[in-house]
Amino acid sequence: MKQLLVALAVCVALGGSMLASAQDGKPASGERPAGQKVQETKPAADPNQGLIDFQSACYPLKKCVISGEELGKNAINHVVDGRLVRVCCKDCVAAVEKDKSAAFKKIDAAVIEQQLARYPLEKCPISGEKLGEKAVNYVHGTRLIRACCNDCVAEIKKNAEPTLKKLGDAYIAAQKASYPLETCVVTGETIGKDPNMQPVDFLYGTRYFRLCCAGCKKAVTKDSDGMWAKVEAARAAKK
Repeated sequence: MKQLLVALAVCVALGGSMLASAQDGKPASGERPAGQKVQETKPAADPNQGLIDFQSACYPLKKCVISGEELGKNAINHVVDGRLVRVCCKDCVAAVEKDKSAAFKKIDAAVIEQQLARYPLEKCPISGEKLGEKAVNYVHGTRLIRACCNDCVAEIKKNAEPTLKKLGDAYIAAQKASYPLETCVVTGETIGKDPNMQPVDFLYGTRYFRLCCAGCKKAVTKDSDGMWAKVEAARAAKK
């Protein structure tokens, strides 16, 4: 009986405290003030997003390296050892982790096949030596880099940024001279017509686009295949 009375006394005390808080306009402990919004937790940014964006620009495969299924909108961008591997599902992510060398081998072969014919450098980016029959094909992420020997490849691996910059400039120079369009592939506007808009040389992957302004870059990255088809159609029409 004594314990029951004690319990009742505690309940009365708590009730009084809550009532007093309500009268003062203050929330009771554990309650959210009226009108206060619940803060939504935003998902953390992917630390690999910059790498994914850069390597996606010329990712060579349309199918999963594991299952062979077509890569659709729900494809997973998986980064392993600083390299992008696109797969169709989580099961294939696990398979890549078990044998990443096999995935890299497929990607490397596809990169070399796609980029070799239009490779813009005739000399090794490290030694300056002319690239001959014994040139080494090295794939950095999704970019083909050709060097005169394995020693130069080792130098590239230490710091690839200068070589990637040199390669990018060479791609622009090689394609700019024969670029078939005088209009922007995004807006259709004549490039340079509007004095308030600064034309832009934009290299997306290994594809060069001449745009009417920097604002059109985003549209190219969203549909690079569609935009490139316009460039190729104009090139074919000129021929």
